Amino acid sequence: MGKSSLMVRTAGKLRAAGARAAVLDLTSLGQNLSAEQWYEGLLNQLGQQLHLEDALDDYWLAEARFGPLRRFTGALRQVVLPVLAPGQRLVILVDEIDAVRSLSFATDEFFAAIRECYNRRTEAPEFARLSFCLLGVATHMR
Repeated sequence: MGKSSLMVRTAGKLRAAGARAAVLDLTSLGQNLSAEQWYEGLLNQLGQQLHLEDALDDYWLAEARFGPLRRFTGALRQVVLPVLAPGQRLVILVDEIDAVRSLSFATDEFFAAIRECYNRRTEAPEFARLSFCLLGVATHMR
């Protein structure tokens, strides 16, 4: 069984267990993007799957004075997590994670933001309901 097939089956099982699951395909965002376009594209994919397109678009535009990463994490905290049913979990499956290697801007902050979401669980319990699953191909480089 391939990686994508396993991801689709896992998302289905999560949904059957009552969790929300969203799949973000990084290759579908493209490569010739600014950081702003890339993070907005992630939120667009998330919004389509969670039926929050308008709310996430409104948040993105209203917070334009902040950088794209802060808007992305802010949207998770202020728009996405509050709409979950009490006790419901959200798993964001990020597919083709290796696609970040070909972007023209640094993506280390994206991975740091995922770590920050995990670390926030102690001070903001709503983050305990958010999980990320990263899928991709690793290449050994010397």
